[in-house]
This record gives sequence, C-alpha cells and structure tokens, in this order.
Amino acid sequence: MLGSPYPQRLGVVGTDEHPITVTDLPQNRQYRLTCGCGWSATAVTWNHARMLTGQHAPDQRSG
Repeated sequence: MLGSPYPQRLGVVGTDEHPITVTDLPQNRQYRLTCGCGWSATAVTWNHARMLTGQHAPDQRSG
C-alpha cells in the first residue's frame, strides 16, 4: 500500500548478473538495496539509490 509506514518492495533493477531489489523504508526516509550476490546498501535519496545501483551493476541501463 503506497504511503504505508512499513517497508515496501518497489521492484528489481540492475542486471541479470546483479538483480538488485529496492525496498522503500518510509519511517527512516531511506531505500534499502540488496543484490542476489550478497551486496547491500542503504540510500538516503532516490538519486543516491540510483548512483549506488549504477556503481554496483554498471551495465544497467537507466531510463
């Protein structure tokens, strides 16, 4: 449910080799990024999340 105070999975980005799940953490105003390879990071803005994702999975095509 959009606007919920609980963590919400937004989708998967990245590459086939590095599928990164993006989860919104609204109470912390952060995004949690977790990759199938074990990598994870926390971003403080959407642009920060895109930057971290691009660094980890550089073959990604952002639109």
